[in-house]
Amino acid sequence: MKNIGSKQSTYNQDLFNRSLSINIGGAENTLEEEYRTADILAEVLAEIHSEN
Repeated sequence: MKNIGSKQSTYNQDLFNRSLSINIGGAENTLEEEYRTADILAEVLAEIHSEN
């Protein structure tokens, strides 16, 4: 499993309550890997949204 980076920064998400900023992939990832991750993330977010 790859390391997940995290740091305390503000990228305009402080302008709205309950906002979320997600970065997918990096220089070491292929576009295919990023698309696959985005598809899985979309499924998870849709499931969470439908539960609320």
